[in-house]
Amino acid sequence: MKSPVSDPVTILWSVELQTSQPMKSLPRLLTVASEERSDASYRHEGRYRQSEGHCVFQYTLAGEGTFFDGVGEHRVPEGSGFLCKVQDPATAYGYPPDATAPWRFVYVCFTGPRPTPWCRRCCPAWDRCSTCPGPAPPSHS
Repeated sequence: MKSPVSDPVTILWSVELQTSQPMKSLPRLLTVASEERSDASYRHEGRYRQSEGHCVFQYTLAGEGTFFDGVGEHRVPEGSGFLCKVQDPATAYGYPPDATAPWRFVYVCFTGPRPTPWCRRCCPAWDRCSTCPGPAPPSHS
């Protein structure tokens, strides 16, 4: 498969960010967006994204996606996400061919002079899927 893909996409919302004076020691946000995918042609592979230098954190709101790394395939169900450098040839992510429900997710793209070391410090499970805690129950005080 090639990347980028041309499957039907529902862009729920998208914000492109511009930073006039970025701090050299911190990553710089590029995009924050939410999409819904429902076709197995949606797949991004690092080996086809060598000219891109940003990282992505993608978090599942509903449905399920897949993330691939040097260890293998990881399902990314609701309440979990992954973090990767998009040009890493060992990584890929997309809509599972056996999925039956749409995959709704939010993602953050960022770059900077050294995003990889920063990500490793912030996310010990770098290049792996992590489950994030859900919203706290409402307080009845």
